[in-house]
Amino acid sequence: MFVSLILLSSDVEAAKYTGSRDVNVFPDPTMTNPSIRFGNGRVQNNKPAVDPGLSIPNEPNSDWYVAQWGHNQFLSSTKMLPSDRHHSDTTLGIPLYTFNTIDDESRLSIYKSYDKKSFVYELFEQGGLLKGGGSDLFLSAEALVPNATLDYPIYYDVDVKLSQAFLHYNNQLAAADGAVLSQVGSGFVMSTSNLSDNMKVTLFLQLPISVSRIAGGSYRSCTFSGDGASIIANVTLPSEKLLSFEPNNGAPSKLHYILNDYLKAFLSEPILCHGDNGTVRDLGLLNGIHCLHNWSLNGMYIGIESEDSIWIARSPSVIPQGKIKTAVQISNLKVSKISTRNYQYGSCGSP
Repeated sequence: MFVSLILLSSDVEAAKYTGSRDVNVFPDPTMTNPSIRFGNGRVQNNKPAVDPGLSIPNEPNSDWYVAQWGHNQFLSSTKMLPSDRHHSDTTLGIPLYTFNTIDDESRLSIYKSYDKKSFVYELFEQGGLLKGGGSDLFLSAEALVPNATLDYPIYYDVDVKLSQAFLHYNNQLAAADGAVLSQVGSGFVMSTSNLSDNMKVTLFLQLPISVSRIAGGSYRSCTFSGDGASIIANVTLPSEKLLSFEPNNGAPSKLHYILNDYLKAFLSEPILCHGDNGTVRDLGLLNGIHCLHNWSLNGMYIGIESEDSIWIARSPSVIPQGKIKTAVQISNLKVSKISTRNYQYGSCGSP
């Protein structure tokens, strides 16, 4: 489901661009408010339904929430454990707050950051059922800047560390068919409607951080009905490396992306889309779809998709085909729009 990342340790890339990183695309950069909200696994008005309750007493609700899909039980603001020593981290110490499910399938622990100025969010998933998609646990937010278009450079920076990574296959088939799989990554919700045929396109552009099997990163799908299309795509650049799927006892990795480059890479290939009436069309032929000023950034998510079994129609039971456990620590997340348009992205006759 997820793919792609860039590891940069210098300011060489930043020197290519003029302007400053003074426009934050998403609210609360570095997530300084730990009173996160929780999705309840349902959809309302074409968006994840989010419970309004306060997760931490005397703290206003964060603009970020936990999106949860494909779970038997859900994390909730009513199930908060303060200072839970059971989930102590060797570097970060005792978490300030922990939310978990009774079946231990998923968990969120919030720690004070390494410099004590912000917070580290640890997501944990184990098991999960592959039925259309696996079991998902994400930190998510909607864009703060309306119409943040991709003809201006948009940088994405985040610190990530795999604090747990365990994988076991019961047999070789489980390794081959993706029944036992964990994928850690980010996703960005983009849209465009300034196209020929009045087609409205929503793109879930997915950037993985770590995948539990080598062949697990590639994925692309597109469906359309009437004048609307929905695309899910993993995009990778030639120079990239994913983090190894193994526990890291050291410092987190500092990841840096330029989102425009991933959108350009996606648009460089045919976009074959399947209609509900059996037709297939290439959306890449639509006038305007290659113009980055027609694309806007609307939302994002970062976290884990996990599964250890596959749902089969008419099967009396679902049997796990192995074991999978993943915990990822996320901190210092920031998405910044550069205030000066870059010549690489302001193409297609944009003003």
